[in-house]
Amino acid sequence: MLDRVSSLSSRERIVESTEDNAPCHKCNTEMQIKRRKCRNGEWTAIFRCPKRGCRTTRSARADSRFFHFTDLNQRCNKRECEAGSEIHSDEWAAYGCLTSRGFVHKTVNHQISYVDANTGAHTQNIERSWLDAKIKLLNKMRGVPLHHLQSYLDHYYWRLYRQDRSNLFLTMLEDILNNVNESQ
Repeated sequence: MLDRVSSLSSRERIVESTEDNAPCHKCNTEMQIKRRKCRNGEWTAIFRCPKRGCRTTRSARADSRFFHFTDLNQRCNKRECEAGSEIHSDEWAAYGCLTSRGFVHKTVNHQISYVDANTGAHTQNIERSWLDAKIKLLNKMRGVPLHHLQSYLDHYYWRLYRQDRSNLFLTMLEDILNNVNESQ
């Protein structure tokens, strides 16, 4: 479906399709690429449903994963999780690879309930953690640049898991010392 990626500006890559654009998830009408002005004054491209009354919009950035999830070289969770780990997720099709890669994969159908009655699997913990991180990064810090996002998330979760410590500076020095000793 995605045949070429072009660049409208040096900061933003826009996904274009030589075939039909993706259908709207609400009314199944073909979405069209439109341009919209952002808060920072720059123009961005979006997909917009032309049907009156629907007007669904989607990001058209190449890194937004709007069209599909591709796992090149089977990197899905190999660095983040040990083999045999138990992973709870919703029933998104891209997560179907987890069982074949050696993980115990339990799913929850959120249309039925938020906790699976048979397995007890739920996703509330990670969803709440992401909500707290998004509130911190988006609302309190007014957003962060994409190239700094990982370091801000690392800092946020480091503070979160050490919030019961009385002196975070000494804790940071201990963590640095332990990290240096492990690498030698």
